Amino acid sequence: MVDLRHTLHKDGVEGPVDPAGASTGRPIGNKKAKAERNAAPVLAAMDASLEKMITSFSVENKEDADRAVVMWKIILDKQDMQIELEREKVEAATHAAAMQATNEATQLSLAKMSQESKILMADMEKMDPLTRAWHEMYRERIDQELPLVLTDDEEVIEVEPP
Repeated sequence: MVDLRHTLHKDGVEGPVDPAGASTGRPIGNKKAKAERNAAPVLAAMDASLEKMITSFSVENKEDADRAVVMWKIILDKQDMQIELEREKVEAATHAAAMQATNEATQLSLAKMSQESKILMADMEKMDPLTRAWHEMYRERIDQELPLVLTDDEEVIEVEPP
């Protein structure tokens, strides 16, 4: 009996040994019978250990999955905020470019109007014939581009260029 406990302990099986189980089946001296007899508690312990590992793994996996979901939500929220900021920057840049283009167009228009006003208001009596011809040519061009509109009390009269 001491020999059987020693063998079971050596094989990794702990706990009390059933002396009645030792007399069942084949004789104790048969190695195959000993292996089968000793394998049952070892297999039960291994099954319990595997079940424990699977349960532990599934719990840890669920916790990891929950953490991953939370982290991805945070990452996606930050990414959405960055996209929104970039969209606002692009909209602001587009608006600024449009305003600058409008301002440049207005400035060019004002500069042209100023130059045309100077040509139209110039005193041509003191000019030499070449300069006078240049001014007359530009006056005709200005008159063709912008017909004059005169207001007489409540009537609007359009004057065609000559």
